Parts: sequence; C-alpha cells; structure tokens
Amino acid sequence: AAPMLILLTAAVFLQASQTAAEYERRENINAPYRELVSYFSDHAQDGQFYITDVYSTVDFSEKIFDNSISAGNWDLCGGWVAKSPLQREKWAQYGIRDPQKDLTDPETRAFFVSKSSYDMHWLEEYYEAAGISIGITLKDTAADLFSIYQIREFE
Repeated sequence: AAPMLILLTAAVFLQASQTAAEYERRENINAPYRELVSYFSDHAQDGQFYITDVYSTVDFSEKIFDNSISAGNWDLCGGWVAKSPLQREKWAQYGIRDPQKDLTDPETRAFFVSKSSYDMHWLEEYYEAAGISIGITLKDTAADLFSIYQIREFE
C-alpha cells in the first residue's frame, strides 16, 4: 500500500505542476487580448464600437465567470453568434444595424479590429464584391498586436 500511496502522491504532484505551467502559459497568451478589451473599455465613453475579426481572437480565451475586463462596446465579426437576435440587440445599442454599411458611416463611430500582421486586402475585396469602394485607414493600435481601422466609402 505504501508504494501505491507514493506513486499516487507523485502523480498528483506532477499533474499539479503541469496544471500550473499550463495556467501560466494561458495567462501569457491571453495578456494581449485582455489589453485589447481594456482598450475597448477605455474608449466606451466616446461612443465607439469595435467590430473584431473573429480569426484575430481564436488564440485567446476568457474565464467564464470573470467580468473584470468586460467591455460592451465590441463584438466579433463572425463566429457562432453572428446574426443572432442577441447580437443585433447589442449592436443596436451603438447604432449598428448593418455592419457592412455602418462600418463605413462616420456617424456610427464603428471601427474594425484585426491582428496587425493580417493583410486587410480581403476586406477591400469583400466590399468591392458588393459594389462598394472603400479606403482603410489605420487609426490606432492596441497591445502591440492589434490594429484599429477606420473604413470609409469612396463616393
């Protein structure tokens, strides 16, 4: 019984150290994301809304019951919640009814967010396929990893 207890104790210790290492690794990975959400929160009073490329956030995770870094003035562009009634309700609070159109409207104060390393040509092509010519201007950066873009329609 003593060898089994020693083996079990060693296994628990090894698992605990692996769990601690994984927790630290996730915290380091999530640090830029938390900084980005803090950026959104810092600009909430300005009435700005941030539509974030879903692929720019897939590496990050949130703790389910931690609301310490929550900001209501942003949402994902895509993902499983896209076009849901809850998303439409949230966006409506910021005057967003049609994200494609509202991103180009200076009155909505909506911005598009993507990882800085991503080429934004795809977004120009998306609008071009809809018959809309746009200009994309870098307005700010966050966490040395994300770019905040203003999109305007050329008339």
